[in-house]
Amino acid sequence: MCIRETAVPLRGQAPEAFRATDFTCLIAVTVGINWLVKPFSMALLGWLFIGWLFRPFLPAGQIDSYIAGLIILAAAPCTAMVFVWSNLTDGDPNFTLSQVALNDTIMVFAFAPIVGLLLGLSSIAVPWQTLFLSVVLYIVVPVVAAQLWRRSLLAAGGSWGGHWGTPSQAAVGYGSRTLSNSGCTSITAPGYNTGSSTGFLPGGSCGAQNRDIQEYTAGYWYDFYKGDHGRFRQSIQYSYTAREGWSGASGIGAKGIDNMFWTSLRYYLP
Repeated sequence: MCIRETAVPLRGQAPEAFRATDFTCLIAVTVGINWLVKPFSMALLGWLFIGWLFRPFLPAGQIDSYIAGLIILAAAPCTAMVFVWSNLTDGDPNFTLSQVALNDTIMVFAFAPIVGLLLGLSSIAVPWQTLFLSVVLYIVVPVVAAQLWRRSLLAAGGSWGGHWGTPSQAAVGYGSRTLSNSGCTSITAPGYNTGSSTGFLPGGSCGAQNRDIQEYTAGYWYDFYKGDHGRFRQSIQYSYTAREGWSGASGIGAKGIDNMFWTSLRYYLP
């Protein structure tokens, strides 16, 4: 079987390691799962769980709506996030683009018939005009708008897309791998360097782009006095912030943590 014998192509993989037969096999797998397995299996799960197992716990008048929602969701494969997953797993961008483009093309023609078939089997009536309108509004219009935008960018002398190469040669994905993070792990005291350093190790740089930023905060307000003469209030707040950057050209990541405290003492006039 091709799933057992063929691995997903990796970025930069030698051509002989990823044959045309492998490409055809993987395309067949993604098309088969998206259009021959997923819509019908989701409809089956909807009939099983919503139509039977959880029916006593759901509003009787909304059962059909829940099942219809599952069917519509299953018939529209997620394509945008495929680029993100491919980049995170170091997948081959050309293969990713090919299978996304093919699935989007199939979706234009197959979405309405498959949804209509499964809704009909579920005895749920949805006008065909509504299904075709949804295809036009949510698939055709965005594709046309993207193409017009692309043409305008190219006509203005811009470039579309990035060059997919080795990490040391190209900026790919959400974070550029060409940036230097050599100074991200060392911080000098203020005034140590009189040049243009912003606090990082002199001679180095920290160009890491944000990968993840999280903040947790807690605090309180307490009224010492609240009456006819006004209000006297005190507060303390603590915040923990962590910033993680993408790896740079040399594979060096960057992470910074900031602990912050605030205190306030206020008097409010009556």
